[in-house]
Amino acid sequence: MLYPILAIVPASVDAAAIPNATGFEWFMLAFYLSLAVGVSFLCSLLEAGILSLPASQIEVLAQSGKKSGLKLRAMKNNIDRPLSAILTLNTIAHTIGAAGTGAQILKIGGSEWVALGSVIITVLILVLSEIIPKSLGAAYAKRLAPFTAWAIQVMIWITLPVIIPLQWISRALGGGHGAVMTRAEFAVTAELGGTAGVLNPAENLVIRNLLTLGQVTVHDVMTPRPVMFTLSRELTVNQALAQYPEIRFSRIPLHQGNSDHLVGHVTRHAILKASHHEQGERTLGDLMKPLGEVQENESVAAILERMTAQREHIVAVKDEFGGTSGLVTLEDCIETLLGVEIVDETDSVEDMREAARALMARRRDNADD
Repeated sequence: MLYPILAIVPASVDAAAIPNATGFEWFMLAFYLSLAVGVSFLCSLLEAGILSLPASQIEVLAQSGKKSGLKLRAMKNNIDRPLSAILTLNTIAHTIGAAGTGAQILKIGGSEWVALGSVIITVLILVLSEIIPKSLGAAYAKRLAPFTAWAIQVMIWITLPVIIPLQWISRALGGGHGAVMTRAEFAVTAELGGTAGVLNPAENLVIRNLLTLGQVTVHDVMTPRPVMFTLSRELTVNQALAQYPEIRFSRIPLHQGNSDHLVGHVTRHAILKASHHEQGERTLGDLMKPLGEVQENESVAAILERMTAQREHIVAVKDEFGGTSGLVTLEDCIETLLGVEIVDETDSVEDMREAARALMARRRDNADD
């Protein structure tokens, strides 16, 4: 390991001449070397620390009321300023330290030792002020967050006369802050969180579904018209219960004339309550509630927001010509978000769209026969 370095030492150098240097000269050599390596070590540590700190961790510190969190959030929002302060101080330390160290080596050992001194300084700066501190800063970014905040703040105060003109130049050249995180980046972050074990598979799935909810249309999740269960508004409570003793659906659309003309909906609870109070001759139209309408090309995200805001649980889906395409429920929207089918003990079919396709296939087969 030492052979390449020792080979640089000139054979003509009188080693006995080196100890004749004064103590002050040795002190200044150590001072300049410490300045170059020490300040650069600190700058690299802080740079890696602030760049490695995730925005979520900084926000947790800020919302907890810690001053270091508030400072780090402000620095992240204007990242050019702390980085300019760090790089300015690092450059000054490197320049003064390297120049001073070289001058002291020249004084102590003469020009013959300058080459060896340059190699040693380069290795020390590379290892002690770049590789090691940046590795430590990235590995212990969260633990060093309070120290990072205050140390960088001091650097900003020291270098403020320099970094303000630099920021003016940066703005004049079109420099700006980094782009806001995109949906794709959020999805990848969630996937990485699942891989690292921070999120369980169900949480990861919900986050990814949430990010794509705006791309899913109502047509993709609705119950198609061929398999809709509807009742006539003219039916009485007794007639409805006679035809369907076990009503499986909590909300039933009501039609007038044909099933394409939906006029409202009735709840199973209202039917059973009317029967219990011996009001069996009342029509379902008497118990009817309004039924909202949506377009089949609207996004599930928009419909979910509307249904929760207006406290709707079921709406009719209309096509471009105003005809009824199907129904969509709040449950359908939540299933899309969770990525699972919500099935209870009364559900005989999980996916009504599959049931509709099977029904249409049977009708085609019967027509062919």
